[in-house]
Amino acid sequence: MTNVNVKRRANTERGGAAGSTAIPARFRGDPEVWAGWLYFREGLTQSDIADVMGISRATVNGYIAEARARGIVTVTMEPGWLSSISLAEALSGRFGLKEAVVIPDGRDADMVATRVGMAGAALLASVLEPGDTLGVAWGRTVFSLAQHADPTPDSGLAVVQITGGTTATFDFSPELCAALLAERLNARCIHITAPARVSSPAVRDILLDEPIIGEQLAIVKGARKLVFGICNTEPDSLIYTSGVARYGQTPVRGGERAAAVVAGRFMSCDGTPVRDDYDETVIGLTLDEIKRADMRIAVAGGLNKVEAIRAVLNGGYATVLVTDAPTAKALLADTGQST
Repeated sequence: MTNVNVKRRANTERGGAAGSTAIPARFRGDPEVWAGWLYFREGLTQSDIADVMGISRATVNGYIAEARARGIVTVTMEPGWLSSISLAEALSGRFGLKEAVVIPDGRDADMVATRVGMAGAALLASVLEPGDTLGVAWGRTVFSLAQHADPTPDSGLAVVQITGGTTATFDFSPELCAALLAERLNARCIHITAPARVSSPAVRDILLDEPIIGEQLAIVKGARKLVFGICNTEPDSLIYTSGVARYGQTPVRGGERAAAVVAGRFMSCDGTPVRDDYDETVIGLTLDEIKRADMRIAVAGGLNKVEAIRAVLNGGYATVLVTDAPTAKALLADTGQST
């Protein structure tokens, strides 16, 4: 029912006379109950309520405040959101995060990346400041974040890739993620005009000696806020399906396999960088350089990524995590802090 219809019905019930204070019988002669109902149940503004009840806005405000004080009106939260807030607090405490955002359980597991990305976009809108340089990685969840980012006025923002490019045969490539987010934020976009990975360390060194690429990387390294997704190291992981790395050639450290990938860089379960010949062919921020940024927002969810997300958190690469409730519970399961 629209507010207009609610107002018409309420005016009819009180006779429609200006200044009338006749209260519909179902409110038992109590104006505070009537005001509370119109405000919290019918969704009228205080100005609308003043018109309906024939009183001033100040009186409406007083009625609503008294309705709260008397317990006539209470504000409650949906249980799923309450649980999510508790999970976010537990994650922050367990992993030393500055902030965590946990979206409630969803029925469609295939929508996790989309929903986590949407939550990441809302968070981003609250932390960006004029003149910021935002470094952005790539992937399904980062692309969703870019799709749902709120347009901002021209405030001197810059969006930069933190890895080199790929063949861009999929929607969530580094180039497309950065370009879309820059467009949504009305920001300047700076690409790294080199591949995410090259054929040999010698080729990488030659490219890094190019002045233009060097200038681009200098800007990337100056970004104080970063947004990135997290890959696992299963065969269907994006790090392999994108062609950046080949499954079966995953770096290892002392016989321990890599557990997670951030911005094309592999790490072990405890978050230690896994470096071998592969790492010497990647162009973009290193894991050590990622940790130098002031705010590092990881957007990742799904039970298939629990081990990878835990590795990233163990390594201290994220200061903020945006994830979903089942993933948050699994991350906390071995600590006795699940909610």
